[in-house]
Amino acid sequence: MKSPVRPELPTASVGSSQAPPAAVDNSAPFAIRPESTYKSGKVVQTNGATSGNKMSDIPNDSKPASQAKKILLVEDNFANRDMLTRRLQRRGFSVCSAPDGATGVAMSVSEKPDLILMDVALGEMDGWQATRLIKADVRTSNIPIIALTAHALESDREKSVEVGCANFDTKPVDLTRLLGKIEGCLMSATVGQVQVHHDGNVARQEHNKGVQRYVNN
Repeated sequence: MKSPVRPELPTASVGSSQAPPAAVDNSAPFAIRPESTYKSGKVVQTNGATSGNKMSDIPNDSKPASQAKKILLVEDNFANRDMLTRRLQRRGFSVCSAPDGATGVAMSVSEKPDLILMDVALGEMDGWQATRLIKADVRTSNIPIIALTAHALESDREKSVEVGCANFDTKPVDLTRLLGKIEGCLMSATVGQVQVHHDGNVARQEHNKGVQRYVNN
């Protein structure tokens, strides 16, 4: 009697260098799933290998320079100025900065920012004085200003309104809260510009109607 033929079973290759794919720890901070690519193109991961995994490579909301809103940051502390500048730039804003009140007043004219973040404690010329000068100049009077102070006092809030600030925030900066105030001020400024433009058009139309009536008579 012949023995039954047994089917050959597939054998594993001995000494293979190919290792099973590593598991991804989704609980780790900034965990990235395999084969993922950020829209910014700065961080790419393939088969669990990452490149450019620095905090600065985390995708941001940056916009083309022609579309970015410009913020003038007036802050005399270098560390605070540098940190807030970088955080705002990562959110898509164009940021210029001034280390003191006098420079801030000059840059409000030369840089024509869409919004100013004004530290209150600036030394020789404080933020209140700088704000008064900016608001007194017809070239810069419409720029919204947010006062920044380390003191959460009602008197500081009242003072910011008195000198012409559009809003008030405390330090250390809560970025989410500050961004909300920035967006609110920028939106209000845009609405105001549209209203001024509309009022000007209405005035011109009324003037033209008056001229036409005079000619017809």
